[in-house]
Amino acid sequence: MGVPVVASGVVYTFGARYMLWGFLVPVMLHNLLLTYFLLGTHLHSRTSAEKDPVLGSCSFDMGWLTFFYLDAGRHAEHHVYPQTSHRKLGEVQAQVLLKTREKLEAL
Repeated sequence: MGVPVVASGVVYTFGARYMLWGFLVPVMLHNLLLTYFLLGTHLHSRTSAEKDPVLGSCSFDMGWLTFFYLDAGRHAEHHVYPQTSHRKLGEVQAQVLLKTREKLEAL
C-alpha cells in the first residue's frame, strides 16, 4: 500500500483539514527543526586534513529529546556506521569511543 493510497484514505475518513493541520504541518515543522539541528552538527564540527568521520563530525547529548530526534545527536557514530539503525546507535557509541579514544584525547 503506497503513501498516496494511505493519504487518500485519511482525507476520505477524516477530511482534508485533518490531513493538513494534523499531519502535514507537524511533519513539516519537525523536519525543519531536524534539518537545522543536523546542519549545526556539520557546521560545528572540527576540520581535519584527513577524511576521518570521527574527527569531521560531532555528537551531542540531547537528553530527553533524543527520542524525538531519532538519536540524531549521535552524529559521529552515524558517520562511522551509516547503515546502523538509530535504535542501535547507543551500542555503536560505546564501540566508537573504545576504538578512537586516543585520537579524541589528542585533540
